Amino acid sequence: MGELVVLVAKVQSGESNLSYVWREGNVTLSYEAYLSKSDWSVGEHNITLSVTQNSTHQTAWDCTLVTIEDRLLVEDKILQERAGWQSLIRTGKFVLNQKSATVEYRAFNCGGDLIYAAFLDDGYLFDEEMLFGSEFCMAGCQVELSHDGSYYKKYCDGNVVAQGKLSTPLDATIYRKIPIKAPSAGMDNNTTHILYATQEGELYALKMDEYNSSLIANLTDNYLVNGLAYHDRLYYYSYTIPKTSYEMERMDLNGSTVTPLHATPFPDGLDIYEDTIYCVTHDVSGEVTLFDLNGSYLGVLESGIDDIVGIAHTRYFLYILSEDGDIYQTLPHTGVSKLIFNNDNLFEKGNNSYGLEAITILNDFIYISYINDSSIYKIDLNITQYE
Repeated sequence: MGELVVLVAKVQSGESNLSYVWREGNVTLSYEAYLSKSDWSVGEHNITLSVTQNSTHQTAWDCTLVTIEDRLLVEDKILQERAGWQSLIRTGKFVLNQKSATVEYRAFNCGGDLIYAAFLDDGYLFDEEMLFGSEFCMAGCQVELSHDGSYYKKYCDGNVVAQGKLSTPLDATIYRKIPIKAPSAGMDNNTTHILYATQEGELYALKMDEYNSSLIANLTDNYLVNGLAYHDRLYYYSYTIPKTSYEMERMDLNGSTVTPLHATPFPDGLDIYEDTIYCVTHDVSGEVTLFDLNGSYLGVLESGIDDIVGIAHTRYFLYILSEDGDIYQTLPHTGVSKLIFNNDNLFEKGNNSYGLEAITILNDFIYISYINDSSIYKIDLNITQYE
């Protein structure tokens, strides 16, 4: 696939009157003392070299294995068709004849993993394993991808249903839709699981390698949990009692001890950083309210960000999610913020009777949720590039 490979024969006898033959199977590749070849096919090639001493007609043989990998096999690429179906394909290193979770395909609201099926003259053929989609998505289809990743076709029941040119977008970002038990407005993680609270006050742990949710506790009596934070084996959460009050509480892992904390006007998201509770309030532009772990008021952090709906942190920074789909990196002690991610897709979905609600960060990847959507969305925006 355009990969130049040069093999050179070295003979220690010092004899100059020699004949060389390079072969692959029954095909002769060269009669020179070296083999230079660039039109290899992808895969393994067993090359045999025979060297004959012309004066005595004595012949010696040697074999070597040449392995050729197409660049598409080893590079991590995001390929997008901007017209028509707006299909998006992510390729990572995949192994021929094996299932690979690093090759993904989606178009509109349909998508899943691609499983390698065959090597073609013009490209690769994959079987599509549908992981999410609406009732209009067709299961059991195949995707053909050119060797250089510049073109694709999708087949369903033998018919081409989508095709087009692919390119690498500058703002490439992959969204992974992960099903959960019920819509969530409060979310955090305990370093191994994503924790999310539902509108009925149930707390679940999502196992990331299997995407299975397990019920941990009931935080409230059927009240919507607005914010959730996990710290030092304790759950901190805020919720609203309609037309009555706003509450913030702390619960131990066994659910046996619940401690009331200071309440704030409509707490919309919680996070704990360096033993300080950071509480964001949707209807107070730019303000992050600070409390100690017992709920005592510490002050306000002015971020300058409008319509904050969620907050998370890493070792050095806070990450703030706004209602319009922007994600900011914020210094936790000064409030100085910079925009690191902007995507209209988040905002458009939020305007479609959903509403952005929560954010958390696990293993350097960002996860968000919407108020009326029983899914969590993984954004493959590796935040280590901003740390």
